[in-house]
Amino acid sequence: MKRICAIWILLVAIKGFSQTVIEPYPLQISTDKTTNIIFPATILSVDRGNGSIIVQKARNAENILLIKADTQHFAPTNISVVVLGGKFYSFTATYSKDPDTLNISFEDDQKYKRRNFLHKSSQSGELKIVLRSIYLNNHIMSFQFDLKNFSTIEFEPATIKFFVRDAKRSKRTAIQELNLIPLHAIYCPVVKQNQMQRFTARFKQFNIPKHKRLVCEVSDENAERVLTLRIKPKTILKARVER
Repeated sequence: MKRICAIWILLVAIKGFSQTVIEPYPLQISTDKTTNIIFPATILSVDRGNGSIIVQKARNAENILLIKADTQHFAPTNISVVVLGGKFYSFTATYSKDPDTLNISFEDDQKYKRRNFLHKSSQSGELKIVLRSIYLNNHIMSFQFDLKNFSTIEFEPATIKFFVRDAKRSKRTAIQELNLIPLHAIYCPVVKQNQMQRFTARFKQFNIPKHKRLVCEVSDENAERVLTLRIKPKTILKARVER
């Protein structure tokens, strides 16, 4: 009986000291090409295993890390990244003259964990944009959108912009718009036939008057296909605090 109790206590102790192993993400780095990594939040710190790798944040985009090799055929090393909210990312880096992948996005780490509670949509032809949620965290508002493509031609978003404008205007009144600049660069993959892609736009906490509208406009390279979604102030007030 004493032996059984001792084994049970030992198992409990082992369980109490259990650890989670974080497997590093493999990266191939080149001296001639830049590897771009998109994180779901602002990058707080970056640590390199050695000086053979050059890392820096993208200009005007605090969530994108640019990586390049300083020398060819460097010894394998690692990169550690911490983003706002405490999320930790680990990478192993090896040299490659022609990397298999240059653009990596971890945006989905947060997007798909958030519950959808809104369905404000707009459709143009066979394209549709839907506002699915607005979350508030540390005075930062995150708007999550779905882009849906029901056509046989893929849709590649080239420009995603936001502005505030009057809800109504007379024909003689010029359009007055206030551009709203996101905190981070917005990345949205190509939306292929009968598929959906998600993107998130983050802003410093704000609100707009009743007679105004927040407008999200998404267009392709030549603005041949444009989606416009108008968001009312009462919808913005439905933002939920992220826990």
